[in-house]
Amino acid sequence: MYRLLESIRIFNGVVQHPDIHFKRMERALGKSKLPLNETAFLDLFTAFDTTKATVVKARLLYDENGFSINFEPYTKRKINSLVLRHGDHISYSVKYADRSQINGLMQDLDPESDVLILQNGMVTDTSYCNVAFYNGSDWYTPTKPLLNGIQRQFLLQSKLVKKRNIKASDIQNYSKIRLFNAMMPWEEALELDIEQGCIEM
Repeated sequence: MYRLLESIRIFNGVVQHPDIHFKRMERALGKSKLPLNETAFLDLFTAFDTTKATVVKARLLYDENGFSINFEPYTKRKINSLVLRHGDHISYSVKYADRSQINGLMQDLDPESDVLILQNGMVTDTSYCNVAFYNGSDWYTPTKPLLNGIQRQFLLQSKLVKKRNIKASDIQNYSKIRLFNAMMPWEEALELDIEQGCIEM
């Protein structure tokens, strides 16, 4: 099995943020070790009729030995609550295909709940999304996420969110939290109301 993973959103037949995805692949593996160049990367998406669904998820597995890709219609997961869990042991600075450390935090959760992971007392991510907190005027994303996601990087570049260190005790200072990733852009992010007790401390 290939070690690394990219989940790539295709919307109405158009690949979203291919440049950011490819640059992350270069950083994760090293340009000289990538099994395909940027042109070959873009050519992968011509192999599938992406007009079959409005939103398609391309799942690209790769490492220095090769790659594989598959396509499937994307359905957004329903999340109603978050549970704080400590994950100091987790290392996920690149997008590994093996998610066993993260999945280990979720074994006893309700199907419509997710974890909000703490490292050294600081908020990072949920199990599969970057997050941002709203204080009534601005949105802030944790300075040190588990993974610098594609959508997070785009939002920072677009100045739609700002970086800030957020401790568990700071959560009460915010009114809302948004969950987003490459498959769920900002305008489709899951938004939960912190004031209504969506986060189990």
